[in-house]
Amino acid sequence: MQKRYIIGAGIAALALVGLGTTIGDNHDTVRTVPAPTVTVTPDPVIMRVAPQACLDAIAAADTLDGTQFSALDAAGDGFMAVSELDVDALQAANDRLQGLQQPMLDRSAAYARLADECRAAKGDV
Repeated sequence: MQKRYIIGAGIAALALVGLGTTIGDNHDTVRTVPAPTVTVTPDPVIMRVAPQACLDAIAAADTLDGTQFSALDAAGDGFMAVSELDVDALQAANDRLQGLQQPMLDRSAAYARLADECRAAKGDV
């Protein structure tokens, strides 16, 4: 019974070796297939230009953002002064906030006006 398995395994090994040499012999023949010709027509590029009012609104928003950051910074200093019971620092923070009030109102109004102009020009804000 073991002889059959040994003989069967030997035959299988010879078949694999023969198959491997047959496959290995074909590497000298290179078959080339011509590449298909493909014509690509690029899609036209559509560039949208933002209306000037929209660009102005973005610039106004950036300016307003900087003013709001300064106000938050002053408010943070005020809270810190309260936690430390520092009346002078609290007064300085309050003065900074008072000084930023009118510029923030002016910049908010300018942004609102420019944003409305942008929307009227069919732009996005």
